[in-house]
Amino acid sequence: MVVEQLVFQIGVGGILGFSTGYTIKKIVKFLLLVLGIFMAILLYLDYSRIITINYDRLAEVIYSIIQIASSKASGLQEYIKSQIPFAASFSVGLILGLKKG
Repeated sequence: MVVEQLVFQIGVGGILGFSTGYTIKKIVKFLLLVLGIFMAILLYLDYSRIITINYDRLAEVIYSIIQIASSKASGLQEYIKSQIPFAASFSVGLILGLKKG
């Protein structure tokens, strides 16, 4: 019974990890494209003197977003450590999905 549950967790973890990694990579590619277009438009408007960009404030906002994301990621790491069989297969599937996507 324990072995069946372990095999089930490993299988489901791998499948979910792969699909999550594949989806994340596709979404990140799209978001980076949108962000790049947005930044190009902002830089053009700044160059044309239609708007003025406060680069110091922009850097502060980006830094604070990175700090929030890293603090959330550390909490996720602790949860994953408590779910070793599922997390291991999920991690392998996630990496394969990120490479494939």
